[in-house]
Amino acid sequence: KTRDIADLFAKCMEDAPAGKLGMAVSGGSDSLALMYLTADWAKRNNRSVSVISIDHGLRNESASECKMVEAQAKSLNLPHQTVKWLDKPIGNLQSAARDARHQIIQEWVSSNKLSAVLFGHTLDDNAETFVLRLVRGSGVDGLAGISSDKTINGVRIFRPLLNFSRDTLRHFLEINGYSWIDDPSNWNRKFDRVKVRQILSELQRLGLSKNRLVATTKHMRRAHESLKKETIRASDICVRQELWGGLS
Repeated sequence: KTRDIADLFAKCMEDAPAGKLGMAVSGGSDSLALMYLTADWAKRNNRSVSVISIDHGLRNESASECKMVEAQAKSLNLPHQTVKWLDKPIGNLQSAARDARHQIIQEWVSSNKLSAVLFGHTLDDNAETFVLRLVRGSGVDGLAGISSDKTINGVRIFRPLLNFSRDTLRHFLEINGYSWIDDPSNWNRKFDRVKVRQILSELQRLGLSKNRLVATTKHMRRAHESLKKETIRASDICVRQELWGGLS
């Protein structure tokens, strides 16, 4: 079973960017599974991978959790760095924390000359994102789900776990004797994503599985790509650009 998961992960990594890679690891099951799978893949493919953990300081345990990740990364011979978020969050907590993570990672990527950063988003995350965007009335672009390869603020982000469920990754960790951290905020119903996560568990009993939701995101992504191509084609046919020197 472990080898099957590693082989499937290796197939997902066939599209990984060339060059030195970074990896964001929080200590949760998804990111730790990403770290162990990537370490195995990197060793077999002679690739360079570094790890960053962000101590957000929002819980007393955050510093010790980063130290745990550091110890596990070092056991895999992966360079690790912890960066502390010193700013006070303003407004939406999850949004502020996400923006801070991106800023910290952007600086880390630049200073270490990394070609891309691996994130541990899973099939579950994709299904939850689809529902959140559906509630907000998103169109084709939003309902296309999480992209496996995207550039945000100049940082290329690659997500090789989008075909893996969280249960599969936790099973992988369990059978290998790896432990992970359960962040209590993952069960706090004041966050919309947590509400969606619990609703999805109920909908699954009615036959609306996460796999079906993710299949819909793939259909929407194909529609998105088709619309983009047709827009470019129409622009080439209908739009003419001319230099204009302004009024004389």
